[in-house]
This record gives sequence, C-alpha cells and structure tokens, in this order.
Amino acid sequence: MGRRRTKDTVKIEKIRYFYQKSESDTVADFYERYLQDPSRKMQIDGMVFYRIIMLDRLTRQDKWEYLAVTERMTNLTVGDMLTDEHGNRFTVTAFPMFTPVRDGRDAWITGTMQFLFRGAAAVGEYLAVLPRG
Repeated sequence: MGRRRTKDTVKIEKIRYFYQKSESDTVADFYERYLQDPSRKMQIDGMVFYRIIMLDRLTRQDKWEYLAVTERMTNLTVGDMLTDEHGNRFTVTAFPMFTPVRDGRDAWITGTMQFLFRGAAAVGEYLAVLPRG
C-alpha cells in the first residue's frame, strides 16, 4: 500500500505591502513605486538593506514562515541568514515558485525575488544578507 497524501491547508496573512495604494494594485505597480523610492535601499555597517516590497505570513500545520518580495539580492540561498534594520535575525528556508500574472509590465519578475524565511516574530521594513561564515 502506498502512503496517502493529505492536502495541507495554507493560510496567507497580509502583513505589509509597503507600496500599495489601492486594492486593485498589482505587484508591477508596487515595483514601479519601489523603483521611484529614494529610500528603497540603505547602508548600515557596510551592509546593503533592501526595503521589503511585500510581506505575508504563511501558516501551515501550526507552523509559520514569512514570505517576502524584495529587490533581487545577490547569491541568496536556502540557509542564508538575514537581518532587519533592528538587528532581528532570520533564516531563508525556501524559494517558492509562482506563476506571475503578466500584464505587459514584467520588469518586476526579473527585478525581484520571492523567498520564505523564519526567525524573530517581528520584521522591520528592510532586510540585508548577513555575511557567510
């Protein structure tokens, strides 16, 4: 007999969409506003912090992770450590595969990345990759 697969229920809770102005906005709208924001990146102690474009909380089987959309960060891999501007630390756990809705404004698809992470209960507005090692 084979194992019977049960379907996991995933609850998605919107935490913050920093660049949303209306309910009809798309990720392309958020990304265009992000690119116009002069404070979308900042440096602290030599690390580049990227403002989070979208932040959700996913809950499955009583476990939760954050789902973030940010500007593409160089060489981010599963297991990497992140920090926010307040010093909270997180671990990258996965890179989910989404099929984006194409509306002719596709720059956000190549200019952003989506990833899951867990760690501290609170997340600031910015994330940076901590040096490895």
